[in-house]
Amino acid sequence: MNKVLRILCLILIIFVAVNHKLILKKIYPLKYNDLVYKYSKQYDVDAMLVFAVIKAESNFKENAVSKKELLV
Repeated sequence: MNKVLRILCLILIIFVAVNHKLILKKIYPLKYNDLVYKYSKQYDVDAMLVFAVIKAESNFKENAVSKKELLV
């Protein structure tokens, strides 16, 4: 690895280390916090599991429609 590439990698590592929370919020937005935490506690379900399912199913898009429903 040449010197310039090593420096660029170091800069990238420092950037990620400093901004990791901002980066994670962009990748995994935690919309609906109040509702998810309220009902996950009420039904004894891990809140992070609920967020993961929302991310996988609709990517937090309020108007998402299942592809199966489009075929009907």
